[in-house]
Amino acid sequence: FEGAFNQAFLERPSRLAGVAYDAAALAARTARDGQLPVGAAFMGADGPIRLDTNGRLLRGLAVFELRPGREPALVQPAPMPGSAGS
Repeated sequence: FEGAFNQAFLERPSRLAGVAYDAAALAARTARDGQLPVGAAFMGADGPIRLDTNGRLLRGLAVFELRPGREPALVQPAPMPGSAGS
């Protein structure tokens, strides 16, 4: 998502653009399948997402190490929401 957005608009997408992308993907998937994709995990603009049985969006969060003067270092990638360890 980020690469395509950057190529089209010559800037990094805002957090709101990522949320809008995920919402549009959920709407398109719902229209295609005829129902909300409850329980199905997929990669969103900012990482893995899943809808729970109440329709709430769950996101997996990655863990980064931050040190002064250095780039953030990935310690643990984002797990699929709802899986063990998430």
